[in-house]
Amino acid sequence: MLKEFIAAIAIFTVSLALSTGPDNSIKGLIASLNKPGTIAVQITVGAADGVKEGDEFVVQREKKDVGKLLVISVDEQTATANIIAVDDKLEIGDLVVRK
Repeated sequence: MLKEFIAAIAIFTVSLALSTGPDNSIKGLIASLNKPGTIAVQITVGAADGVKEGDEFVVQREKKDVGKLLVISVDEQTATANIIAVDDKLEIGDLVVRK
């Protein structure tokens, strides 16, 4: 439990620095992965960052695109998105960028 709490704090701290990029793109992280039988993930950016339902995000790891997400619901600080394309297994902490 403590390990998950520490990981959540680390993701939250990093996400504060990632919410907008120099080109006004919205950047965040994958906070949680889909549960078995679903295709949804939670990301660390939400309405406060300008995210809207229908937004598409590219998932990146080590500057390589590894997937694509479509936002299906938005809260103030987070959003839920469906995985619409994947080239590699998505991981908690992967960068998500709305272009």
